Amino acid sequence: PCKEKKKNTSGSTHTHMQHTDKGMPLILISFLLLSIGVNAQKQRNRYKRKRQVNQKKIMKYKGPKLNTSSLKMNSFDVLGGLGEKSYIIGLGYTRDMENKLVRVQVSYEKGKYFEVDYKGVYFSFMGGYKLKNKSEKFQLSALMGAITVNDRFSFNNNKEISDKLERYNGMNYGITGMIDVSYKVSNVVSFFGMFQQMNIATMQKNQRGRWNTGLGIRFVP
Repeated sequence: PCKEKKKNTSGSTHTHMQHTDKGMPLILISFLLLSIGVNAQKQRNRYKRKRQVNQKKIMKYKGPKLNTSSLKMNSFDVLGGLGEKSYIIGLGYTRDMENKLVRVQVSYEKGKYFEVDYKGVYFSFMGGYKLKNKSEKFQLSALMGAITVNDRFSFNNNKEISDKLERYNGMNYGITGMIDVSYKVSNVVSFFGMFQQMNIATMQKNQRGRWNTGLGIRFVP
């Protein structure tokens, strides 16, 4: 009887180990499935949060806020104005490079200097800056550069005046500066006013220099 009892005990132990061995794969499989499920849920939550953030950004976005004063653009000017004893008309072209300006201008002046008839054709090449401002309507610009002019005086019988004008007659050159204030009417058209000072190399020491001021229309094609 004792031997039989011992035999039965050994069999029970062997049966328990068999059940334990069969249960291990089930535990591992369950743990693996649980891990996969947890990771999948984390990925879904991460994607959901990212999507919500992107949706908030899209809702807040109201389109680009363009500052047209800082855009690169070309413009063409037509102007008319007055000198000290003359009137002027002119054409200009401006290249705007993010508040840096390059301007080419051709103008025609006619009037009286030294009490005689005068006419001149001016060509100026200038560079400058647009001053930054919060307003999209008004714009202030300052430019400086070189200028050349073909002066033509109508000589008269007064020898003193003729001798004085002789040194001016023909091609002259110098430096020039300009202040320009514009008002934007639309994306295509602006009105502007300007003041230009010219210091020509052939001027006499007691001369103030030539100047003109005028109004014009600026077109942006």
